[in-house]
Amino acid sequence: MSNKDFNIFARLQEELDDYFQNKVKIGQGSKQSKRSPYEFSQFDTLETIDYYCGSKFERGEKDTDGTPKIFLNLVSFRAETASKNIDLDVKDFTFIPESDDSIYGALLLRKLFRRWAKEKYFGEMINDMVDDFPKYGTIVVKRAGRDLQRVDLCTLRNQQDAESLNEARYVIEEHKDMLRSDMEAYKDWDLTDLKDEWDTKTTVYERYGYVPLDWYKEYKKEAVQQDDDKKSIKVISILAPDAESKDPDGALLFCEEVKELPYQEVHYKKLAGRWLGEGEVEKNFGNQVARNMIFNLRKRALAWSSKNIFQSMSDEVANNLVREVKDGDVLKIEANGALTRVDTVNRSNADAGAIDTAVEENANQRSFTFESATGEALPSGTSFRLGAMMTNTVQSYYKLKRQKLGLFFTRLVTEDLIPIFERDNKEAGKVGFFDGEDGFDTLRMAKKEYMKGQILVEKVLKGDFEGLDTLTEQVDLLLSLKTSDFYSFEENYWKNLKYQVGIEVTGESTDVVKKMETLTTLYTSMVQTGNPNAESVLKRILALTGEKMPLQAGIQSPMGQMANPMQQTQGGATSVPSSMNMAENMAGLKA
Repeated sequence: MSNKDFNIFARLQEELDDYFQNKVKIGQGSKQSKRSPYEFSQFDTLETIDYYCGSKFERGEKDTDGTPKIFLNLVSFRAETASKNIDLDVKDFTFIPESDDSIYGALLLRKLFRRWAKEKYFGEMINDMVDDFPKYGTIVVKRAGRDLQRVDLCTLRNQQDAESLNEARYVIEEHKDMLRSDMEAYKDWDLTDLKDEWDTKTTVYERYGYVPLDWYKEYKKEAVQQDDDKKSIKVISILAPDAESKDPDGALLFCEEVKELPYQEVHYKKLAGRWLGEGEVEKNFGNQVARNMIFNLRKRALAWSSKNIFQSMSDEVANNLVREVKDGDVLKIEANGALTRVDTVNRSNADAGAIDTAVEENANQRSFTFESATGEALPSGTSFRLGAMMTNTVQSYYKLKRQKLGLFFTRLVTEDLIPIFERDNKEAGKVGFFDGEDGFDTLRMAKKEYMKGQILVEKVLKGDFEGLDTLTEQVDLLLSLKTSDFYSFEENYWKNLKYQVGIEVTGESTDVVKKMETLTTLYTSMVQTGNPNAESVLKRILALTGEKMPLQAGIQSPMGQMANPMQQTQGGATSVPSSMNMAENMAGLKA
């Protein structure tokens, strides 16, 4: 059977209808318990999240009487509190060396990567993703050429019950209001069938999904095999449907086979039966409805209780005492027609307050927004032990979320961002370190040992060596005059490094730089006082980097240092070697 009649625009419309109009059923249901699966709509959920975060009612801002309704936002605070507690930044990324010749290169990489990430606005994108994570429950990032893009979930249409985007039957991105000039920027797009004028705004769909193999081969003008009509192939297709056509038609701008989708995703809380994760806003849909309902009912009750309404059986009484009765007037009231006030006192305040408190407590329990998370003071009378337990519970909750986000960022950097970084920084260059900056003391200590070795070699050869103490004082004096060091690197230097990308999320990863800085300070102090345990501290420093050779090896064998000395480059920068042992690595860090 041939698939010549296959219409990709009709398939696109079917998939869009499935996303916007259909709901997925979640849960097995049971005849014994008479339970039915509940329904879920990704489109409705995302739309409700945007409404609630914008403090807007889904059914208008006024009630049936035309009175404005008040929206007491309960969800945004929970989402923002979560963002604050799981916040990650470019500075949290670490590069842990996996070989001796990558130890100091990893420090340079860390410094240069931070600077590059800020220039590429990756830091801003991280901040946006940290905000979106607890808000929508899902983050999607897309590889687009030499850049990474955060995907707006409100423009994404996908199979709602897919396990992941890569396993979904269809994934569609909607690009609204594209001009012809915008499309011409994509050199691979064929605009021949595009009927729009130069100033017409067109909605373009970027679709990832399956098409019949024989249809694809005919489109690509390839030979069709006998069983191709029974096979399918996953492709990326760029489509511009014709909005004025009654039949599904339009311009197919691009179509190509894809092995995997260019997306990375992470979910705040994964729920069975649906792709979209559950965030803090969705968790509190019910609490938000209850909070608004209670407040607006109390507002209406207050309006009624503030009115002065009177009743009487007499026809002689004025209809409105405020407008029709003047000061000093005498009211004529018939027999048994006494004038009395109608009781409009609101007696449900206590009950409404109790319900409102229960809603607030439930929201705090669902989102872990207790005082220790928000920075508020604990209630009076809370014991220290109970306060500590609450703090640990809250921290454990957010650590799990932060760890999940950190692992996502680590994967994103390792698989997608580092290759872009290496392409942008493949030329030779230099990196500067300044006093007080992370890594400065570690590199300065290595430079100090190298300089001692170089001077020692020179003095031994000349026969005027005066002792290590004098040598150390000379080197210290020279280095004390400089508050910065610059290190140069070769072309394609970063591709030769062996390292792992890590991120400080829950204290589980090793912050090599900070620990080495602390131990370096201790080691320097112990050496100056002649403490015999200084060598054990030195071994600890080396253990953090996986190195076993003592740093003193650089001066114990002066001739070994001279075997392959590194030359100072122009501009006073120190050349960083691409492949050396520890002693040679130090030798490359001369002033």
